[in-house]
Amino acid sequence: MYHVPALFLHPSRRLRTLALDVHADVLRIEPLRAQMVFYLLEVASTEQVECILGSWCMATRDPERPVALAAQRSWDAHVSLTRANDEGGDDRKLLLDDAQLAALFGFVQRALLDPLALHAYLNPVQVSVDVVVPRTIRGRPVPTFSAAQTRRTDHEPMARAKGETEEETETDRRARLRIGALGGLQWILGTSALQLFVVRASQVYVDIHSRGPGRKLADDVLDILSDSRVWSSLSQAQQCSFADVESFGHAQPGVRAYAWTLLQTLLENWPGTPSPLHVPEVTN
Repeated sequence: MYHVPALFLHPSRRLRTLALDVHADVLRIEPLRAQMVFYLLEVASTEQVECILGSWCMATRDPERPVALAAQRSWDAHVSLTRANDEGGDDRKLLLDDAQLAALFGFVQRALLDPLALHAYLNPVQVSVDVVVPRTIRGRPVPTFSAAQTRRTDHEPMARAKGETEEETETDRRARLRIGALGGLQWILGTSALQLFVVRASQVYVDIHSRGPGRKLADDVLDILSDSRVWSSLSQAQQCSFADVESFGHAQPGVRAYAWTLLQTLLENWPGTPSPLHVPEVTN
């Protein structure tokens, strides 16, 4: 489970697809599925839960269709926002409770605001260390050479490794992670069975189809949606007119499309959402 977030959001499309396929196969084995759910509920730290659930949810909106389909099938089969005893609930699924939803929102926010920092966090730089074992012959030391000294001079292995791991630019990486984050947030807000759980005292239980007074989004969601930088995803202009950042949607039609889908979902399902969403006019 430790490597799941890095694999689900890996730069290589092929590796992401393989990791999600293997993950889905493992979840079909009931004893292993039960152990993984137990790990998420009882063993994993808040940080680990955030990274695992966040990367899994974001993978369901991966720009590459094979990756998204693989993630969506396993997510729908094993994760739920509905109580087990409610209509349509499945007691074999992982029910996202208040803490897990808060962790999911936190991961999505990190991916939206600083995707490169999130990528670096999930993929820390590995420092290679050459270990040289001393050799002796008849008690006398014999000179030895490290792996770096004996490496081929034509750089062929190094060039091949670079091609396998750096198949996207930083611009494409930012767009891919932001698309996943916007799509994951849209899924949460648009799920018909959604219930937002109490995380802070100011929050209340609500149902997405409730029209009663006092209906409101959770504070964790409002923290994300009230950030004007998030809504720069709607704009194709290089410099955002209402936030002091380069527009997240600049030269990224995929990001803009998911941002507009998120806004549509929000307005259709949460018409009472207050002023933070009243952003200036943007150009699509």
